[in-house]
Amino acid sequence: MYNCIPFGKFYTSDDGVGVGCAEMLFSTSIVAMSGSGEHDSPRKLRIVNTRKPSAESVLCELTFPTTVRRIRMNRQRLAVVLDTQVYVYDVSNMRLLTVIETIENKLGLVSITSDIQPGSSVIVYPASSVLEHSVASNHKRSQTSGDVAIFDCESNSLKSTVHAHKSRLAALELSADGSLMATASHRGTIIRVFSLPSGRLLHELRRGSSPTQIYSIAFNYGAKLLCVSSANMTVHIYKLDEDDAAKSKGKSWLSKAPETGTRSYAYFKLPLAHGTRTVLAMAPLSNVVLVAAETGVLFQYMVDIDKGGECRKIGEFAL
Repeated sequence: MYNCIPFGKFYTSDDGVGVGCAEMLFSTSIVAMSGSGEHDSPRKLRIVNTRKPSAESVLCELTFPTTVRRIRMNRQRLAVVLDTQVYVYDVSNMRLLTVIETIENKLGLVSITSDIQPGSSVIVYPASSVLEHSVASNHKRSQTSGDVAIFDCESNSLKSTVHAHKSRLAALELSADGSLMATASHRGTIIRVFSLPSGRLLHELRRGSSPTQIYSIAFNYGAKLLCVSSANMTVHIYKLDEDDAAKSKGKSWLSKAPETGTRSYAYFKLPLAHGTRTVLAMAPLSNVVLVAAETGVLFQYMVDIDKGGECRKIGEFAL
């Protein structure tokens, strides 16, 4: 485990247990992780306290019926994503609250509100194929793989469903306060940003005209910027202007022409082979984009907020 700014390793484990996926509870010592399948089952999840000795560090262990695809948590809820289910736990006592059925979700798509405010703590995930009420179209209809379900963490119930794309989802992410949701389909040409809980389309952002796989989407802390990485190794950064959102009020993306969409105002090209998977984040209280690559490298790029254009690389570190 590493600090990103300034960069430095602060925790390592030599217990020989491989890690499939992991989630840190903010910047605390509490980490949830699943096995990689090499030395520990990918169906097994452990919650550990990294400040304690290895023999005493495990706080909780859970075993699931299929492979754990992703883990997300905040101070209230832990969401564990399987192939077709999301298990939701109360973090305070690790009591299972509900099991949500989804469409096939081998990408482990899920997001959870991190900055919890009263009435705003939600989990979003690919909706199941059952009939639900769509807030985007305001009528009952059969869902597609491009639908996103909004789960209310306080009432432990489905709040609404947003019809985000016609084709299957490739990425989705919430802003820190849960007021915005960004989504992309497997085509990878358009990223849509919706207001929650209304489900109203605010922004339609064009990445490019040729299809590609979207790997990661991230808001900055104030949700004024959105960055997107893809298989073509170009990271795009968009400004989420309120003026553009106002122009979209009352409009549906279903009625838009194929070539509409705001283009990025800043970008950078990663020095990696095409198709290298990446994960994005934006550092709090700064204009730095962090990119972790599956090759074991962390990149830091500085965004010029005023001018945009090509971003400057300010760091590259081996993980």
